[in-house]
Amino acid sequence: MLTHSIAACTFLAAATLSAALPVAEQQVPLLFQGESSSEHHYHPLSAETAYDSDNEYEATFGASHLSEWCALSKKHFLSDLKKNKAQDWVVVTGNEAGDLDSLVSAIALAYDLAHTKHVQQKAIALLQVENSAIDLRPENKLALEKARMETGHKDLLVLEELPYPPQKVGSMIKGLMLVDHNQPLSYWGNTRILGIVDHHKDRGVNVTANPRLIDTAGSTSSLVTSIILDHRHSHGPLPRSLGDLILSTIAIDTDGLKKGRPVDHTAAEAIFRFSHSAEEEDFRGFMKDLGKELKKSKKALDHLSVWQLIQRDWKGDVVLDSTVPVHLGFASIPYSFQQLIDKTPNKTIENFWEIEDDWARHNQVDIAVLLTSFKNEDGEKRREIIMTVKSEHRIDEAEAERLFTDAKRDIEASDELKLSAWNNGQELPRWRYAWTHERADGGRKVVRPLVEKAIQHW
Repeated sequence: MLTHSIAACTFLAAATLSAALPVAEQQVPLLFQGESSSEHHYHPLSAETAYDSDNEYEATFGASHLSEWCALSKKHFLSDLKKNKAQDWVVVTGNEAGDLDSLVSAIALAYDLAHTKHVQQKAIALLQVENSAIDLRPENKLALEKARMETGHKDLLVLEELPYPPQKVGSMIKGLMLVDHNQPLSYWGNTRILGIVDHHKDRGVNVTANPRLIDTAGSTSSLVTSIILDHRHSHGPLPRSLGDLILSTIAIDTDGLKKGRPVDHTAAEAIFRFSHSAEEEDFRGFMKDLGKELKKSKKALDHLSVWQLIQRDWKGDVVLDSTVPVHLGFASIPYSFQQLIDKTPNKTIENFWEIEDDWARHNQVDIAVLLTSFKNEDGEKRREIIMTVKSEHRIDEAEAERLFTDAKRDIEASDELKLSAWNNGQELPRWRYAWTHERADGGRKVVRPLVEKAIQHW
């Protein structure tokens, strides 16, 4: 952790100093001295095959160098798994929500591990979602298209393509690198955690991971970039398509650099020159426009069904430190409860519960918390909490009743949210309840600790 923290700080300091110098005097990071993206050769297939730019590579193969590398890594990894020869592979994985930051951070760190001189490793990015879930986030699709990745995402490894359950895969590989989360999902069992790069709250686990870079940032991709730019790569500068992906991630997570931390601004400026947009004269204007484009895409969700809206931003796992292990999760949904009801085929609340039940059954969820956010008729931001408990998987009816009662009590006891019963307290079916509140930042980070506390003591 210390080594990479120092490296990251060195990168930030150098980049900050560089930004203050006249263009002619700015120093290129050590990794890139004497090199340029237009003159250096990539070696995506072998030492005998070289292409001097993503554009030339795309003309030959119809995809970017990065896409081809991802596809080849996927092919070789799955082959080694089936032959029981995957003991040297490092799997880099983002969180189960599959957002752009998780996706890009995993690809970027895996590429870095596979291309850093003298310490090259077999590395593969794994997305902990189904292939069909990637495009539930339109911004994912847009960013991947911009980076010339393969249509249909066949170049990316997703959970459903693993030939064995994750716990068995974990016993067959060298270990996991976690990005955009710092605690592995329970289905990985005792899989070794080799490293962590994350911008969420430190859960205090996996303390022996190295690197263990958990720091405040708008985007985990910025922290990954600080590591990448400190390394020398055996294949020269980063593929422009990887630069494109990193810029897209930072742009959407920082609202075009209007927000974020210094590490985000520094990482974006450093990686910009190695993207397809490097010739743009106005870096800040480019990032602002890119942020707007991705934000607009992110909001284009009207074509999604209720099922897809729940799945789109679902984060859940089996909680093992409770009296009885239960699968708990949270879904953030940018529609009101009433809007979700209106999106059902029958436009009834009964139809909504049917769809939610089917979704929970498919995912074997015991307690689901749906967090809606929307603006009312006056343009004021509002939020709702919809909680449901099931008795079909790990708990019986008596346990479900007790879990629902305890979770509802702890949520309502919180002074942070100032809850009101949804729809004037309209009676809902058994083990279901909904509230409204006006706390603008009262999303998953606020509600999750309340529910987890209830589960640990029920």
